[in-house]
Amino acid sequence: MMMEDTTTEQLLTNCTDMEDGNLGKGASNVDGVALEEVARHNQLQDAWIILNGEVLDVTRWIPLHPGGEQTIARVLGKDASMEWNMIHAPGTIERNARFLKNMGKVIEPEVEEAPARGIF
Repeated sequence: MMMEDTTTEQLLTNCTDMEDGNLGKGASNVDGVALEEVARHNQLQDAWIILNGEVLDVTRWIPLHPGGEQTIARVLGKDASMEWNMIHAPGTIERNARFLKNMGKVIEPEVEEAPARGIF
């Protein structure tokens, strides 16, 4: 489902779920977005961040960011959850949803276990 096809009610529900870290249903990319893909979108003209497990295209929001472009530029292409959750009040996403695009849930890389070693 494209963000443009989403109703206001669905969008507000998704934003609330995203702030709670629970968004998964209705994400625009069902398979998810790899960390490597997020990292490629690290410029002011093409800007994605990870926020509580969701990948957001924030390109349209950058010129309006109250903290300035350079503040948000530090987290482009990265997980911004810790900084976001420390600074932003609940409802921030809902108020600015028209400037954001949910790209889908981030795909965390699988960690391979090291083979067991015997003690000699």
